[in-house]
Amino acid sequence: MLRTDDFDPSAYMTAPRLDVPSLIALGRQLLAAAPADLPSSAESCKKSLREELRALEEGYKATQSEDPAQRKRPIDQRSDNAWACVKARLEPYTWLDEGEFPEAARASALRRKLFPTGLSFTQLEYGAQWAEASWRMQLIAEEKLEPELRRLCGELFVDELLRWHKEYSAMVGVVPARGASRTEAVARPNLADLRRQAAQAIVSWQAQLVAQHLAGHPSARLGLRPTDEYREKLTAATARAAEPPPPPASPSEPGLPA
Repeated sequence: MLRTDDFDPSAYMTAPRLDVPSLIALGRQLLAAAPADLPSSAESCKKSLREELRALEEGYKATQSEDPAQRKRPIDQRSDNAWACVKARLEPYTWLDEGEFPEAARASALRRKLFPTGLSFTQLEYGAQWAEASWRMQLIAEEKLEPELRRLCGELFVDELLRWHKEYSAMVGVVPARGASRTEAVARPNLADLRRQAAQAIVSWQAQLVAQHLAGHPSARLGLRPTDEYREKLTAATARAAEPPPPPASPSEPGLPA
């Protein structure tokens, strides 16, 4: 039987604008208030809502426990170590007599070019460290120093330097992430998408309850009450924010007690 009360179905064709924790709470409250004896189409929507809420909860938990600094620190440490290894491999040559050992002169020149301030640049903020490391890598490329570095320092250490500079560049966002960095990015949940999917599942569930209420289901309207309560809270909060501030208290007249 079609109902003719003042019920407005359009009010439930959107989800209230809520932050993620509140949206999760609303979804859980809607599930708890779900009426019994619903048709299979409504039960399917309820199941979808439960699944989307679970995904949103897991994604929210992951993003809250995720510390960007913890993801960056291993790459920063490996890059620092690679630069330190190259410097350490050059230094013993500089202890030798340059007149007797030509490698000593070349190692000294390379150390002055690449480490004019030692390794202090590896202790800078991530972006600044990348800029400092980047001009060194450009110098290696422009002056074709890589073969000499490989001869003096060893293939392994130069390979590590090149590898971790690429990873560092991806970490600070100056080049697209590749390999392990991309895998990590994919593994991190997209909270905006999860929130949107959960909101859509809430609307689908509300639409089912609207249809059941209009068809005369005795408790479908009560199943929408959590949404009504959230809308009432939002309306009250908006009204309070729009209220003008109270006028300042009048100053006391001179000579009179306040």
